[in-house]
Amino acid sequence: MRKYEKICQNIFSKGITLKRRSLSFTKFCDNNEKLGLKNKQNLNLEKKIGNYILGRKLGQGTFGIVVLARHDKTGENVAIKILDKEKISRESDKTRLEREIKIMKNMYHNNIVHLYNVIENSRELFIVMEYISGKEKKHLDELESCKFYQQIISGIEYLGKNKVAHRDLKPENLLLDSKKNIKIVDFGLSNTYFQDELLSTACGSPCYAAPEMLSGEKYNGINIDIWSSGIVLYAMLCGYLPFEDNNNPKLYKKIIKGDFETPDYLSPSAIDLLHHILNVDPEKRYTSEQIKEHPWFNQVNPKIDMSEGLLIDYYIVPFDEEIINQMVNEYSFNEQQIKVNLLVNKHNNITTTYYLILKKKIGNGKKTIGDMTSQLFIDYINDERNLSSSYDFDINSIIIDRVLNKNKNTVSKIEQKIEIKKNENMNESQFKYYENNISKIQKH
Repeated sequence: MRKYEKICQNIFSKGITLKRRSLSFTKFCDNNEKLGLKNKQNLNLEKKIGNYILGRKLGQGTFGIVVLARHDKTGENVAIKILDKEKISRESDKTRLEREIKIMKNMYHNNIVHLYNVIENSRELFIVMEYISGKEKKHLDELESCKFYQQIISGIEYLGKNKVAHRDLKPENLLLDSKKNIKIVDFGLSNTYFQDELLSTACGSPCYAAPEMLSGEKYNGINIDIWSSGIVLYAMLCGYLPFEDNNNPKLYKKIIKGDFETPDYLSPSAIDLLHHILNVDPEKRYTSEQIKEHPWFNQVNPKIDMSEGLLIDYYIVPFDEEIINQMVNEYSFNEQQIKVNLLVNKHNNITTTYYLILKKKIGNGKKTIGDMTSQLFIDYINDERNLSSSYDFDINSIIIDRVLNKNKNTVSKIEQKIEIKKNENMNESQFKYYENNISKIQKH
């Protein structure tokens, strides 16, 4: 390997910054695309950041690019959003990015993109996410539209349970994976809210924005996402949007008025549901529960693909022991470290390796408690012993007891997790459980 290649590998694996002639990865990709060097084969150069081998560019955004990458241990693909820190100069942009990452770290649902890891060096931020290989689809028949819409509603309901409003639901942010499952992506405009709190910021794409948002009124987060889902449903069924105009003020008037036409080929049931969802009065607009009770919504068995997801603050993360054993035997991970990292919702190479193996296992059709559409998972979340409030149950006691007999390095790592709790996603019941046991751990 040439010296230049070794230097580049060191830059992106260790976060070393070169002066003057050094290029960030985003600029490197941009320069090479101008030269017609669009993939790794043309470059004859393998870039790496942490445990990820970087590949071709997938897309471009305001603050950076998205690239395809390969996890070095599992060989599985991921998507990495590479953000140039120099471009994120405004405090509002930094706040929005921090909020986006925090929200994504708490998402664990079959129809929401999975965040695996966040890495940074002095110049760039690397957000490692689930790679979604499929593409958006446009005009669909009613049965296929129904299946996709069930998944969208399932995702919106889950966001609502987490008190999160997406605020930018549109076809570009609803991707299909290789199994034709909807994945909600791009939480850049999302926000959190308290119970019964109304939001006020107008944002998102005008054609999909709810009338109350365009009118400058305060709005309910889940209500505006349901409106946007209705626009998406209309687009899936008809192949075009219900409200369109090149002039934005005229477009806003059309949306606020709420009059739209439906093509003759739509079924009466579909038209009825659309009118209930696209109701300009947010108090009369259908809720997710009402949508789920509608006959059109139930023409495809909704139990097949719909997932409740896992509420991180309420449930203990289920373990697939087979995957943990594989990680121990093939990749020399420590069993207790794997479980502790999963329990406290860490996003690092340990948990990334676990979830990538889990994704492959589900994709291969194998049974696992980690499959959120499986009966195993449903039974798990219906068992009160798996609530976070019951954090002194068997599985946690077993982990602590085993950790007591491990070396000081393992103990030290757990102590560090306790120390940085306030900046992480460990909930109060988890924290108290580990805090109560830390004195026992220290004695060993």
